[in-house]
Parts: sequence; C-alpha cells; structure tokens
Amino acid sequence: MDLYRDAGEVRVADLESGRSEPLVRGFQALDYDISADGRQVVMETADIAGKPQLWLASLDRRSPPRQVPNVEGGSPRFGPGGEIYFRRTSGQHVMEDNAAWSVGVVYRVHQDGIGLEKALEQPILTLRGVSPDGRWLVAWAALGREGVPAWQAFPLGGGAPVTIGSATFFDWAPDGSSLSVTSESGAPIPEGRSYLIPLPRGQALPRIPVGGGFHTEEEIARLPGARRIDAYGVMPGPSLDVYAFYRGTAQRNLYRIPIP
Repeated sequence: MDLYRDAGEVRVADLESGRSEPLVRGFQALDYDISADGRQVVMETADIAGKPQLWLASLDRRSPPRQVPNVEGGSPRFGPGGEIYFRRTSGQHVMEDNAAWSVGVVYRVHQDGIGLEKALEQPILTLRGVSPDGRWLVAWAALGREGVPAWQAFPLGGGAPVTIGSATFFDWAPDGSSLSVTSESGAPIPEGRSYLIPLPRGQALPRIPVGGGFHTEEEIARLPGARRIDAYGVMPGPSLDVYAFYRGTAQRNLYRIPIP
C-alpha cells in the first residue's frame, strides 16, 4: 500500500485567471516533483505491464516529454543538482494499522539514466523529500530494522537517522530557507494546521527533541521564528509569507438497492 496512488494529469494553473491546463495532455501520473529551478517536472507513471517508469517534462513545453532510461521505480524527487531520487519496491510488505505497506529502497540516478546507485541502505515505506542542500532525505521507515514506523530524516552522507515523529514530517522551501511541519491524523498538530519554520543559513533541520522527535504541538510552536498556518499540507515558498496549501472537498452519493 502507498499513499495518494490515484493516477491523474499534472496540471499547470495560472494564479491570476485561475485557469489550468494539463502539462502533458492525456499523461496519467501517480506522483511527481518539480525541480528547484522550476523548469522541469519528473513524473511517475505505469507502463502497460503496470511497472513504474519515470518521465521528465519541461514546464515551458518547448521539448517533448522523455523517459528516464533504464529506471524502474516510483515516488521521484529531485536532488539539488537535478539528479533524481526514487523508490524501488522489494516485493516485501509490513503491516501497520491493518494495512500492508510495500518496502522499498531509495536510489538516485542522473536524468539520462546514467550513474544509478543506491542512495540509502535502510529500506523505507514512503519517500517524502530531499533537502535542498542534498544532505538529508525524509522518509517513513521502521525505527531500526524491526521497530514501529516513524518519519525520519536520513543523512545521505551516512550516519544515524533523526526521528522527526510518528506522524510528523517536513517539507523544505526550494531555497532551503525554511520548512513546513505537518502532522497526519491530527496529532500532535491538529487537523487543518501547519507550521512554517525559518532555518539559519547552512542549517537544514530545526532543533528536534531527542528520544522520538516531536510529541506535542507546543514543542513545534516554540521553535525559533515558528509561524502557525491554519491550513493542512503547507508547502513553503521563497519567504514565510508565500506558501501553498492543500484544500479538498469530498462528494458522496447515497444509493438505495433492493435486498432479496
């Protein structure tokens, strides 16, 4: 099992008019990421056999989409140099909250498919993102080899991971000047709320409590410069005053069927 696996078109919106159009018409993506310079999108799709592939598309549409050759995997994320990190599943699963989660390994590769290598030794369940300085990778993974899963920041240069929290994760601004903190399932940050945290130059992580990461909203709110945003899934922009956030609505229909 993975989160947010419904396929759909990646669309580009004009914020002034509100109009949007597909980046690549008819292209069904399962996941995507935007490069730090805002020029490219890497998308995960499935081939006719259901195997995950990675494709690159330019936001100016001056060149056609192209597949990253010799790569099979999903959850693509750009690194700071334009390299692509992705997760390749191993066929193993773990049970968590009565659901089976696929176990995967993180690799990185150049956009031309050259230089494929394992980026992280520890298997993970979900890949979230890579810090703009290329030093950290955020993923949901078991604590140790057999522990309960939690969101962790893994040092890509080697060393022990830092536990962020059981249901709390980070997203960085493209320039690394800040990050957002969001919780799943309303704990420790209530639903519909996030925090933006400024970061000193050269520092990719805020002060994270030892012994399991953040356990309360107060620990996050006390971080230097923390700003509360009453929205879920905040994605930081070039300053603390510019950010994107998720807003969704659900529509359901009630049906009546005869019972024999």
